Amino acid sequence: MIEGWWPILATSFGFLALAVGLISSYVFLSRSRVGARREKAEIIRESERRYGTLFNAVSDIVYVHDLDGKVLDVNRRGSELLGVAPNALEGKNMLDLLAGRPHKAVMAYLKALSTGRKELSGLFPFSAPGGRRVVLEFRSAVSAGSDGTLRVQGIARDVTQQKDFERALRHRERQLGRLLERAEQMQGNLRELSRELLRVQEDERRKIGRELHDEIGQLLAAITIDLQLMKKSPGAQAEADLSRHI
Repeated sequence: MIEGWWPILATSFGFLALAVGLISSYVFLSRSRVGARREKAEIIRESERRYGTLFNAVSDIVYVHDLDGKVLDVNRRGSELLGVAPNALEGKNMLDLLAGRPHKAVMAYLKALSTGRKELSGLFPFSAPGGRRVVLEFRSAVSAGSDGTLRVQGIARDVTQQKDFERALRHRERQLGRLLERAEQMQGNLRELSRELLRVQEDERRKIGRELHDEIGQLLAAITIDLQLMKKSPGAQAEADLSRHI
């Protein structure tokens, strides 16, 4: 009887050992997968932490929004410029954040990105809180997120001081151009005045020369006449006449 059950028991123990082995393998694989998932999650968290540190440490404005203008993310520099806390920006629309500012420019920007433009760059002037005029130089690019939804990532830099300097430089250049033009006019007037002075001096020399010529000619004529008279009637009267002319 026992001998008849022994093969059955051996087979059962074999299946039991196999089941235990399979269960152990499954538990081991499950633990390995959980460990791998935890390790992967830790790597992702570390990457997000590093990205967040870099995201908020840069001096430029970094932003992410959808094609309708809804803000998905913005770094600390952008929130400081807009005067809004970072967590209060997410979910807001650019048109609401820029209330009372250039809506037409924002609408044109969103329309260009929504109608096939993959990249867009340019200058965006607006008034920051407090009325300060700000000029941003931006570059945006359309990309697909992990869920396939299109979104816009970009970076912007405050170039207000640079543009103010360029505007002041152009103003100085215009002033310098006007000064150079006036200097050229003054040089032309000075050359004309010099020519007029030379002409007046030449006319005056000619006038003086003619007067001297006439006076000397008259004097010489009188002296000649007196000399002729002296020859005809020498004496005290002739000497007196000659002395009067001399």
